Amino acid sequence: MAIGNEAALLLRVARPVLSDPEADEVRGIVATQDADLDWGLFVDLAFRHHVLPLVGRNILNHQLHPGLARQGGFLHEEMFANAYQVNQVRNEALARELVTMLCELARRSVRPVVRKGAVLGQELYGDVGVRRSFDIDLMVEPDELPIVEEVLSGLGYAEGNLSKNRRIVVPRDRKQAVFWAMRVPNRQFHRPTSERFVGAFVVDLCLNHFLPGTGYDLPAGGLANRSRTLYLFGVPARAFTPEEMVIDLTTHLFKEATSLHYMKLAKDLTVSKFLDIATLVSTWPIDWAAVLDRVDSYGVREPVYFALHYTDVVYPGSVPGDVLAALRVSDLAFLRQTGHVDKDVRQWRGDFMSRLFDPRRATDLPSPRVLL
Repeated sequence: MAIGNEAALLLRVARPVLSDPEADEVRGIVATQDADLDWGLFVDLAFRHHVLPLVGRNILNHQLHPGLARQGGFLHEEMFANAYQVNQVRNEALARELVTMLCELARRSVRPVVRKGAVLGQELYGDVGVRRSFDIDLMVEPDELPIVEEVLSGLGYAEGNLSKNRRIVVPRDRKQAVFWAMRVPNRQFHRPTSERFVGAFVVDLCLNHFLPGTGYDLPAGGLANRSRTLYLFGVPARAFTPEEMVIDLTTHLFKEATSLHYMKLAKDLTVSKFLDIATLVSTWPIDWAAVLDRVDSYGVREPVYFALHYTDVVYPGSVPGDVLAALRVSDLAFLRQTGHVDKDVRQWRGDFMSRLFDPRRATDLPSPRVLL
């Protein structure tokens, strides 16, 4: 699995926590390879894989480049600082918006499960500036949807598309509306804003972990048995239990890694998704017996194995070997297949790490039949 020096360095630097020995090792590598490292490529990879703010913070805080000890000795110092600081400002705005939303929903006795970004940023990364978040991800009980719609409308949100000038939300045309109702397992609401580096707040209400047509079905519901309480940015909230979070993150990764739509957007395989899972399963106390029971009761063994298998490829040793053995199925053909949801199943060749860092992997793909 040969990958370039830039990709190998990215995987070493893109960590929530770098120990002193790890930082010393990276400094040694950079000092040895600096003359040959393509820093432009490194920055491009970090951006494509949604870890640029994290990488920027770590490089600067740990002075991983020898030029940082000399004023102006590292060309990309300001760019890395800006990437982290801009993301910090953006995520702080998202956090304030989420708090407002949670308080308004609580007044109506609705307590949604907050998914992914906000929870991971606080509990896994411990730094609001390092993890890139694109929207506010929530899950509610199906019978609570009318109340949630009413609350979001009162906060200025609407379903539809942002106008060209990004100042208003325009309704979807009839064709789009029918498609979203039949083929998209979520409801998406927008609110334009003047908050710096945000543009528009986006709320994604997940109705199902899977796209229609994949052969898997894990709808929203039963959240009392799937969630826990916590304080999120100072207010009471709910998030998935660690075991449910494993299932949530792995099924999300599988959904995007195997869909032509996400492949065309270059969002199918990103280091950030594997890092989320690797950090969760290697640092949190996971009841793996409970995970296995729920995986089988939900009928999602293949998607969960897919994500954990490749997480262990990207971050060797992050997933317990006995867990992978317990999840393994006899037919592993799905590990190399994409396009089931698009009714255009294809099998990729080569090694996974080369594929992960190949920006041209979707060049020859047809247009997806499922458009989100």
